[in-house]
Order: sequence, then structure tokens, then C-alpha cells
Amino acid sequence: GLSLVIVGLGQPALWSFLAPVAAGAGFAIHWFGLRGFSVKQALTISFGWFFFVQLIQTSWMVSLEYQGLYIIALYFSVSLAIALQFTLLTYFVCFKISLKAYELIGVASLWTLLELSRIYVLCGYAFNFVGVSLSVNLQSLQIASIAGVFGMSFWVILTNLFAFRAFKSFSIRNVTVALVLAICPYLYGLVHLKWHEIGQSQPEADPLSALLVQTQISPAQKYRFKGKEERFTPPLEQWRSILQELANAFKSHELIVLPEAAVPYGLDTYIYGQRDVDEMIHEFFGELPAGVVPHRAPYHLNSSVSNAYILQILSSLLQTTIIVGLDYESADGQFFNSAFCFDPRRLILSRYDKQILLPLAEYMPFSHLRSLSKYYGIEDFFSKGQGPTIFTEALGLAPSICYEELFPSLMRRARLKGARLFVNLTNDGYYPSTTLPMQHFTQGLIRAVENGIPLIRACNTGVTAAVDRFGRIVAKLEGESGEIESIRGCLSVKVPRQVHWTLYSFCGEGPLGVFCVISLGFWAQRCLSEKKRVSQISLMKK
Repeated sequence: GLSLVIVGLGQPALWSFLAPVAAGAGFAIHWFGLRGFSVKQALTISFGWFFFVQLIQTSWMVSLEYQGLYIIALYFSVSLAIALQFTLLTYFVCFKISLKAYELIGVASLWTLLELSRIYVLCGYAFNFVGVSLSVNLQSLQIASIAGVFGMSFWVILTNLFAFRAFKSFSIRNVTVALVLAICPYLYGLVHLKWHEIGQSQPEADPLSALLVQTQISPAQKYRFKGKEERFTPPLEQWRSILQELANAFKSHELIVLPEAAVPYGLDTYIYGQRDVDEMIHEFFGELPAGVVPHRAPYHLNSSVSNAYILQILSSLLQTTIIVGLDYESADGQFFNSAFCFDPRRLILSRYDKQILLPLAEYMPFSHLRSLSKYYGIEDFFSKGQGPTIFTEALGLAPSICYEELFPSLMRRARLKGARLFVNLTNDGYYPSTTLPMQHFTQGLIRAVENGIPLIRACNTGVTAAVDRFGRIVAKLEGESGEIESIRGCLSVKVPRQVHWTLYSFCGEGPLGVFCVISLGFWAQRCLSEKKRVSQISLMKK
């Protein structure tokens, strides 16, 4: 019970003060508590224990306001699958090894490879890696720069295994080793931060001035959902609330960022009257100077205009780059969940298409489930994007959309392509009043540290924030009492431009994966050798 509380709640988005305990000994306490049980009893308890850990940490999934009952099935099936992985780990820890150092390294390697395997199933499942508990502290978070979040998971399990050995076979040596392993991430972080502080020989460049817009428009306000029609807000009124916030907050910013699917009807659907739009812009920004017109057609048709028309006028009027998330239909009829960059200095509109799509909501993995998706009003699906895009070479802006921020290798590819600032556009509004926004934000901190570059996020309903290359929060949009979802407004922030290369950004998960495979191979070879030796001794006795 104690270990369930420590590990289940010891996350940055939950009871953050328990996270260091979970990283150092939470799992060890669980394994130590299985003493005296039979194999079947212990594995049953361990399965149920980690199943409830997952239920606690992903409790945001049971928010049913915008999800059908299928999300409950997904909630339980994912938790069951991950609990099975952990039960396999417990089987080796408690019944198949003698707790020699090479065996403990092999078990930690096994768990790391099991976590890695999750991101290759369907769209991948990138929540609840055990290493996330190390991200609660700025110093221990820096270990992500070596081998990423999976390296953090390896270290958490390895530390807990040596702590379990110290619990089971108490000695000064075993306790010392366990304590050293637990302290190492914090010591590394102190050295890492100090090293970069001392090595900052060049004067710091002026920070990037950005304005991050949190629209606080719920899905029911944005789209006409069946049974929630009365909550729908006409798109022009949605724009009115956005422009009002921009007019109040804009002060010569270099960059404006709006969230994923900021307004309905995509990039270039002609749904607004041009006169209505011009009058609305005039209301908030005054008389438009001569020459402030869209610099690329066709975003107006006769007397009708599109979302792109509004964004182009804003970009030209404010003389600033605007990044926004909008749906897009290509000439060949494909639909994309995209991010667009409107730059007043360029005539070509830049586009990035989301690469990792969510099953049922954004793409259909199995044709026989189409009837299920239609039941929830989902009939059109997106096509997958082909790779990273860098907006505005001078700034090195690398966009990602929502869930993509959770995938280390995807973000690393953008870094290798020349990114110097991650820009995440998110809509967590489908899971209101849950821990999802904070869990999502925690992953963003890890991506920044993994790649040594800052990150900014613009969300429909939180967490809208900016962090530097070390994962330090530069600014976050929140109310006086700390609320983050119910805030509508703009976050004006000065984003540090400093970047640095990390071991992870150079190598990715490759070295860690090779190390884990070699460790498992060595462990297996030693097991076979021991089995052969025992067999020979038995034969000699006979």
C-alpha cells in the first residue's frame, strides 16, 4: 500500500514531493513487500499493483465529456498491457536472479526495452515512463541530456533494484551503492548546469519576444457537437475574442503563436464576409494602413474570405511572424492537421503536417471500426505528415502538434534539421479539469533538456508556457490561484535564444539500446553458463 501511494502519485503532475522517493525506492518497497508469497501470489499482487499505478496516473482518460465509452476500454486495456510488462519484470526480480550486479543491470535493460517498444504500437503510447519521476527536480532532470527519457527510466529501475538488494541483504556496501545511484542524477545536474554557466563565454543574445495565445475555447464552443449545439460559438465570434486579447497584449513582438486547431473550418474555407472581417479588425486595431492586404491569393473569393485572410492581414499589420494550427485540405483531397507560418517578409506560406496521428480520432487503423467512429461524429480522417519542418530559418522554429511533443525521436529529428526553438501547438481541451495538461507539459520540459534548446507552447486550455534549454520555466500563463485551464489571454515572454548540443541530440536512443541488448545478452549467457555448470555437477555426482 505504501509503495502504491509513492509510485502511483509520485509524479510531477500529481504529488510531486513523492517523485524523488518513487525514483529512489518506490519500486524496491513493492518488491520487498512480496517476501513470503508464492510465485503465483506474488505475480498476481504485482500485476494488480502496477495496474492500479497506471489507473491512477492516467485517470485523465475517464473524462467523458467529449469522449465516448470507448475511452474507458482504452483506459483499462492500456493499463492491463503495461501491468503485464511489469509483472514479467517482477518475476525475474523476485524469483529468477540472485541480485548480482550484472543481473540487476540486465533487468533494468529489459524494462527499458519494454518501454521503448510501446512507442511503436499504432500511434505509440508515450505516457507514464517511470523515468518521468526524475523530471520533478531541475538537477535530476538534466540526466535527460545523456540518454533521454528512456535513459531516465533505466536509471530509476536500476536504482530501485539496488535499493531492493539493500533491503533484502542489508550491509554497508549495499546501502552505499544504492544511495550513490540515487544521488548521481542530482550531482550530474549540478555539474551540468555549472559547466554551462561557466562555459557561457559569449555575451547572451537578446531574447526572442513572443506572444503566446491561450484561446480557452472549448471543443463544444468550437464545433457543433450533437447534444451540445447551444454551446457553439460562431467562428467570427471566436475570432473576436482572440483579436481582443491580441489587441490588449501586443507590443512589437517578433512572434505570435496560436494553438492547435485554433479556429474551425481550416485554412481556406470561405465562410466570412470580407466587410465583417475588415470591420472587426478595424474595431481592435484601428484604420488599416494602405498596402496592408493579404500577400497571397486566393484567400478571398468575391466578398467571402477565409481564416488565412485574417491571419495574413494580422501578420502584415503587426509586422510579426504568426504560427497557428489549422486543418488543411490539399489539392488531391487529403486532409491534414497542420501548423502554418505567416511571415510578413515572405510571400510563400510555410506548412507543417502532423506526423503522429491518434487512432479513431485522427486516423482509422482498422476499416471495420469506421462505423464506431461515425457513431461519435468522426467521418473524415487526417493524412500523416512526412517529416520535420523548420519555420523561418533565421529563428529556427520547429513546430510540433499536441501529442507529438511526447516522442523524443521525432523532436530530435527536428533538432538535427536545424531547430533552435521548439514550438508546440496543443489542444488538451478534450480532457477538461484533469492532470493531462500538466503531464503533457512535463514531457515538453524533458524534450527541451534532451536537445538543449528552449520550448514555447500555445494551448487552447493550458499549459501555455515557455521554458529554456535546461527545462527552467521562463513564464507560464496562470491565474492568481494557480489555475491554468480556465484562463483566456496572452502570455508575453522573452525566450532565451541560447542552445547547446547534448549527447542525446547527437546519438538518440541508439547507444542506450545497444547497451541494453548487450546487457541482456551477457545476462542470458551467464544464465546458460550457470545452468550448464549445475548440470555438469549433477552429472558428476551421479
